[in-house]
Amino acid sequence: MADDVTITVHVRDLTGPGFNSVSRNISDLQRHANAVGGTLRVVGGQLDDVAGSAAGAGQALGKSGGGLGGVVSGLGAAVGVSLLPALGALVPMLAGAGAMAVTAKLAFSGLDKPTKELSKEARAFKKELAPLKKELAELQSVARKAVLPKLTDSFKDVHKAVDSLHPVIKVAGDAFGTLAQKAAKGFASDAFQGALLKNVQMGSKWILDFAGSMGTFTQSFLDFGTKSQPALDAWQELLGGLFDTGLPGMFEGLEQGIDGASEMLSGFADFLNNGLLPALGKIAGSFAETFGPLLGALFSATGDALLGFADVFEGAMTGLEP
Repeated sequence: MADDVTITVHVRDLTGPGFNSVSRNISDLQRHANAVGGTLRVVGGQLDDVAGSAAGAGQALGKSGGGLGGVVSGLGAAVGVSLLPALGALVPMLAGAGAMAVTAKLAFSGLDKPTKELSKEARAFKKELAPLKKELAELQSVARKAVLPKLTDSFKDVHKAVDSLHPVIKVAGDAFGTLAQKAAKGFASDAFQGALLKNVQMGSKWILDFAGSMGTFTQSFLDFGTKSQPALDAWQELLGGLFDTGLPGMFEGLEQGIDGASEMLSGFADFLNNGLLPALGKIAGSFAETFGPLLGALFSATGDALLGFADVFEGAMTGLEP
């Protein structure tokens, strides 16, 4: 880095010592920028090699499979059409889940009765549940000690806020009372009563007609579900296999790349934090250090020149006044 230079600006003199010093600093700055640019080009070349290898592999895979683009599009259309009948498996799924929920509700209901009134199974369940209740009670005590004191302190401010709301509530209450009076008059009118009765009659007839249609739809829906055992088995193979085999296999395959990915991230962090960002800071700082005074002086001189021109222009315009 060049030594600090005190620059004296000569607006019309570009051959003085100050300008020569600025030229030397520009040359130093250019050399540093070229060095950084060369390093970045090396890194970019390596990334280009990796990207080229990946692209070549993708092209080879597409050619070996007859072109993956068309195959994937065709598969998407086929899957969309083929899955529609398989949706019948949702019927027994929903029915089974609903039955299990109802069964669980029935099994747990009545456990709050005295132990002697319960069945043998219910008494055994309550016996095993007793220690858990004790542990939950201890956990509840810890939570209360942590939360309730702070809430108690906060209520002091809440009381103040509630007291300050009295005038607001009075105004709002008067407005609501007036609104209720006007609404009551509208509800009591013959026009409102007649329109309400007509809408109720029409709605009641619609509900009766719709209820008959729902019976037919429900029967058809359940019949569809009873014939969906193959689809139900296929869904089990898909979703069960996803969690039993697919995802565990994917994670197992990814394990071999953990070390490599970690080293890549560490190298990138070193490049970013210890190389690129500090280098950009030095470039920007040295540029500001070198050219800041010069640019400031140029701006100041240009401003003074513009102001002088404006004064001359103003005088000329004054002389042209009729």
